[in-house]
Amino acid sequence: MDKQKAEEAKKKGNEAFAAKDYEPAIKYFSEAIEHDPSNHVLYSNRSAAYASLEQYDKALEDAEKTVSLKPDWGKGYSRKGLALHRLGKFEEAIKCYEDGLKHDPNNEQLKQGLNDASDAAMSGSPFPGNKNPFAAPDALSRLMQNPKTAKYASDPTFLAKLDRLRSNPNDLGTSMSDRRVLEAMMVLMGIDANVQFADKDDFMDFQKTGPSQPAQSEEPSKPAPKRAEPEPASASEPASEEQRLKRQALEEKEKGNEAYKKKNLDEAMAHYNKAIELDGSNETFLLNRAAVHFETAHYTDCIADCEKAIELIKAHRGDYKNIAKALGRMGSAYQKMDNLEDAIKYFEKSLVESKTEDIANKLHAVKKIKRERDEKAYLSPEIAAQEKDMGNEAFKNGNYPDAIKHYTEAIRRHPSEPVFYSNRAAAYQKLGEFKLAEKDCDKATELNPNFVKAYIRKGHMQYFNKEYHKCLETYEKALKLDPENEEVKEAIQRTVLIINQGMGQEKPDQERVARAMADPEIQAMLTDPMLLQVLEDMKTNPKDMRKHMSNPEISAKIQKLIAAGILSVK
Repeated sequence: MDKQKAEEAKKKGNEAFAAKDYEPAIKYFSEAIEHDPSNHVLYSNRSAAYASLEQYDKALEDAEKTVSLKPDWGKGYSRKGLALHRLGKFEEAIKCYEDGLKHDPNNEQLKQGLNDASDAAMSGSPFPGNKNPFAAPDALSRLMQNPKTAKYASDPTFLAKLDRLRSNPNDLGTSMSDRRVLEAMMVLMGIDANVQFADKDDFMDFQKTGPSQPAQSEEPSKPAPKRAEPEPASASEPASEEQRLKRQALEEKEKGNEAYKKKNLDEAMAHYNKAIELDGSNETFLLNRAAVHFETAHYTDCIADCEKAIELIKAHRGDYKNIAKALGRMGSAYQKMDNLEDAIKYFEKSLVESKTEDIANKLHAVKKIKRERDEKAYLSPEIAAQEKDMGNEAFKNGNYPDAIKHYTEAIRRHPSEPVFYSNRAAAYQKLGEFKLAEKDCDKATELNPNFVKAYIRKGHMQYFNKEYHKCLETYEKALKLDPENEEVKEAIQRTVLIINQGMGQEKPDQERVARAMADPEIQAMLTDPMLLQVLEDMKTNPKDMRKHMSNPEISAKIQKLIAAGILSVK
């Protein structure tokens, strides 16, 4: 187990996930799991990446592992519930979310997941694509605009049935005996039916035989006695006051939309205001006015209209996508007001309601801005110096983990100071974390290319790892910067000596050779056709060596292979 390596791999995975590179994210999370297989967060993160690729079986497997490792963690149940939902296992998803809420009753993701799973479980409805036409946000306005159904919109008993069907589509079977429900359903589903029903009995006969297949009999049917049918509503019959106002409101909205498209924002605002005045129950009018408020930089008014729209949508159980739109617009308004915390909050809420690429990108951008601001606000060279001193004290006392902690904090407070990286490299070296130490040395020399001590420290680590071909180059860089540095001169002599000793051995140092073979530069040399030909010539005719070594490029490569322990010259 190596938690440090696991944390590094996890960080890379998170970065890849944030960039929507899900396959590399899975690779890094898998690497992290190898180093720390008992860390529940790693399985949770990989589950999210699998889910993003729609590999829900694998997402479920990781989510179940997360829950087994951390049974009281709400997010694990959220991951598992999502995977079960996407696999169509709605009842299992519901139970999973309920189990999660027992441990974390205030978890909004679990609550939303439970609602979504419950809705999906209920949606074994008779409607195509499981879409309930009665739940459409504009259902009532469409019924009011159709001559066949306009008269029903003012009937309280019909409106009560409509509200019940909106929330529970499975009640359709018991409601179809009401011809008003049938006609309303046909209008909302865009079916232009010409079949007229005088009363309930006619409709029931239609259900049994179908409109195009009359019941057959041996004898021609006798004409049925003419029934007293209700008078059809006249197209010219005056509409109720409520219907008239709603129609006017819709007309005002359309005028507002046209003005908005033309960027006539004042005119659009006037039309939307009028529409809301005529019909305050339509959330679309509020959302449209909120868009104008946003364009005119009246962000507080924009947020207020979005909040009202959400209340209306929830009141009549409207389309959750409109809730997502309102929340997303609120997030954008808060961002314009430079309130990044609330911008992130409402973008995240929007994504819970409905995931859209636009909002996901906005959330990513705002989080990046906030992170950069937070890091900048955290800077303090004075506190960094204090942390460095505490790190030095811990280092002297042999407490290297504490030294690393203080040096890391110094770097966070003042990330452009190369000394902090060099000091942390020394602490990493003491703990045997040579790769991390070498990485810190590289950062130190990147910040200060003349930092001799960092080159020396890096060279020592390469020497310790038997990467003699590398440490010679590193020492030579230091010597070039400080030609009189005795430590560097001694290090070069020591390295050359051990390389020469290795050349006289019968068997090569396998550890040294293995490290060299893992070096991409060495690998490239060993696949270079020109160099391979030179080596073959030198093997068959050793006298050719001097000729080849007179070529600076060939000579440098051969010297490096010798230093790496790949070649031995006797």
